[in-house]
Amino acid sequence: MHHGDTDNREKLVEILIQSKPQLKEQIMTVEQQWRQQGRQEGRQELVQEMARRMLVKQLDMETIIELTGLSESELQQLRA
Repeated sequence: MHHGDTDNREKLVEILIQSKPQLKEQIMTVEQQWRQQGRQEGRQELVQEMARRMLVKQLDMETIIELTGLSESELQQLRA
């Protein structure tokens, strides 16, 4: 997720709440899900970046898999 996406989502939530105040609780639940998804995507990007660095440093695959939780096929994709 990019910073602009966050701004757009916040504006959307604000507009939706203004137009449908009776749905505020449901709208806020959706916003929380979006935020959680963004955090998960950010963590995944960080793990992939760390794995790339480990590959560059020529750490063995088993160690990278153990430390990152990525699969061998995911590491192969990062190598490409």
